[in-house]
Amino acid sequence: LKPWVSKHADVGQTFDDSRRIAALYAQDRRCRHAGVEAMPAALIWEVVGGADKGGIIVRGGRDLRSVALAQRLSIGAQVKQVELDNGRLRFSLVAGSGPDEGWVSLTCGGRTLVQRHMQLP
Repeated sequence: LKPWVSKHADVGQTFDDSRRIAALYAQDRRCRHAGVEAMPAALIWEVVGGADKGGIIVRGGRDLRSVALAQRLSIGAQVKQVELDNGRLRFSLVAGSGPDEGWVSLTCGGRTLVQRHMQLP
């Protein structure tokens, strides 16, 4: 695992949750074993909005009228893009606190809530 993390230094520096790094490593190994050069690129987003509210609202569905989850996604949290649709991001949590998955808006009232952070190889 250490050589892989060294090769993907920005992954090791960005994600302090070793279980999530191990999961990325395992996915990469499965892809290589199947004859794929590397796992598909994944976009990582970072929460930059919601400071005045303790994070941003996460909804259970794509629709803005869908149920808001009890927990907010914390500022600085990093999420992996699962789907992007018309300014709405379906995510899975990579680092930080908040729901493990859900939907968030990229912007609200002209303010950026989530911005692209990096692309994993």
